[in-house]
Amino acid sequence: MEEQNQKRYYEMAFEMAQIWKTAVDIYDQLVTVMGDEKLEIEELDTILRAGFESVELGMLPATIDEIIMGTMQRTRTGQIKALVVIGANDGILPSAVSGDGILNDDEKTVLFNHHVEICKLDELRAMEEKLAIYRTLSKPEQYLFMSYAVSDNEGKEMKPSAVFNKVAGIFPRVKVCKDIISENNPVDLLQARNNGIKHLTEVLRKNLEGEPLNDCFKAALTWYKLNEQESIKQVEEGLFFKIKEEAMSATLTDSLLKREENADLSLSPSRLEKFGRCPFAHFINYGLKPEEKRVFEIAGREIGDIYHLCLMKLSEHLTEKGVPITAPESPWMNITPQECADFVGRFMDNEGAEYREGILNGGKEESYKAGRMKRVCTDAALILVEHVQKGRIEDVFFEAEFGRDSRKHFPPIEVETSRGKILIEGKIDRVDLLPGDYVKIIDYKSGNEKFDTEEAKGGWRLQLMLYLKAALNQRLNGKTAENRPAGIFYFKLDEPVFNASDLDSKILEEKIKTEFRKSFKLDGVLVDQPEVIESVAGEFTGSSDIVSVRRNKEGVIVGTGKDKLLSCEEFSELQTAVDNKIAELCENLNQGSVDIAPRKAGNETACSYCMYKSICKFDVAFEGCTYTVIK
Repeated sequence: MEEQNQKRYYEMAFEMAQIWKTAVDIYDQLVTVMGDEKLEIEELDTILRAGFESVELGMLPATIDEIIMGTMQRTRTGQIKALVVIGANDGILPSAVSGDGILNDDEKTVLFNHHVEICKLDELRAMEEKLAIYRTLSKPEQYLFMSYAVSDNEGKEMKPSAVFNKVAGIFPRVKVCKDIISENNPVDLLQARNNGIKHLTEVLRKNLEGEPLNDCFKAALTWYKLNEQESIKQVEEGLFFKIKEEAMSATLTDSLLKREENADLSLSPSRLEKFGRCPFAHFINYGLKPEEKRVFEIAGREIGDIYHLCLMKLSEHLTEKGVPITAPESPWMNITPQECADFVGRFMDNEGAEYREGILNGGKEESYKAGRMKRVCTDAALILVEHVQKGRIEDVFFEAEFGRDSRKHFPPIEVETSRGKILIEGKIDRVDLLPGDYVKIIDYKSGNEKFDTEEAKGGWRLQLMLYLKAALNQRLNGKTAENRPAGIFYFKLDEPVFNASDLDSKILEEKIKTEFRKSFKLDGVLVDQPEVIESVAGEFTGSSDIVSVRRNKEGVIVGTGKDKLLSCEEFSELQTAVDNKIAELCENLNQGSVDIAPRKAGNETACSYCMYKSICKFDVAFEGCTYTVIK
């Protein structure tokens, strides 16, 4: 044991001391119990084995070997053998003075001079930190290691601190080196078993791309194959991993889609849109159906439900059977802003308060959210009424359903596939019937949805076009009447926010009113027909407050954005392109496609808010993992 202590094998020496003491104790107990009784060698072996197997040795970490981690200001140590300083960057060591406080330096100094110390002055903090840095750097007896980062997480350059440069100046013969990963020295990278295989994996990945394999890494690979077979198997599986899912059989497809024999498959617009964005996410959501635990809280889903319910109740309240919506005697045309606000207030105080077992009464936070929701609902309701009053509408359907039931407003959308017919059924937030048998679709959205024709053609954003397709065939007295498209729009339900810091106080009020109306402008596509524009936007000069159109100097109405105003021919081409995409998606869905093939539209991907990323393991770093780009 003395020899082990001299070699600094302290744990082994301590362990041997325990073994010696335990062995002596067992022999003493054997003498006490057995006395002078003679035993066969087999019996003695059994007794000793039982005694030794019952022994447990404990090992306390030797305090002579320890690592203390902490900041320089908070950590206190005695003399130490080695010190490692990481992150010795400018602005970190010493730390930069933050200017985010409520009080500036002058105000703190005034308080300090009046013996009111609410916090330390920045000057004192800087002095204390410098003292802590000096005290810490003077502790090591043998080794001092210092490092700094050359870039941050975004790749921006970072510089060494003045402390690092001063220490480097004190020891001019000490060369500033790269870290072992940047140096890429195989001997250094393969020092430890667990970390070594990580570096080996990276080298093997580069080898697959054509880089030669170093002899040292070849030897390491051979060693891991002999001694770490399970680990190297995982590495091989990862290196040659490919994302691919085979299409489901017809029987399995019918089973998961809940389709009975020879029966038509029914889908909702949102479900088909989900499939259009990623077939595998659709398979998980509608086939395997994992359930997410719903928390008792007010979140986006609950807020959207309340907004929809409030506007529907208001619309039903203002609609009288047999009275055209924009007729002079219609309640829509005679309600005042105060009456509208009062209705929303009563709704939120009564029906809204009872939503989901009184979730809006759960506490102060919920009460605040309820107040904010009341403001948003009131603003949206006022603009909604204003839009109606400016246009021309003969009739309105709220929460209009389309499907097989003859009692529904519109028939289902039928799509023929090689394996039978698919029926698309659902519910439309609002359908406006305009003069001339024109139809306008409005979908209420509490998110930041924007309609884009390229996204619609690519199957990324289908709901509005599907709603219009359904509403063009209206059930009237047991017959189907064909309507004409006027436009499709999102109506945003959110609190308007804009920057007014640079506005003159004289025009501030007028600017607020303008921005307020602009934030609730309908987003979508309008058909370029004079009677349609008049029915939707009403009379206006300059830019419309309702849709994205304006009147130019020649008096011609033009769109204020790409594809915001389409001619009848252009809109018909859009319908045809979307119909073809719908037919393609329905065919693929009916064939059992579960491809891990997410789409990408602009900066948004189907994976952005997907809950199933941990299931599909889609990663662009893997071969075959690429997005299908729509635009």
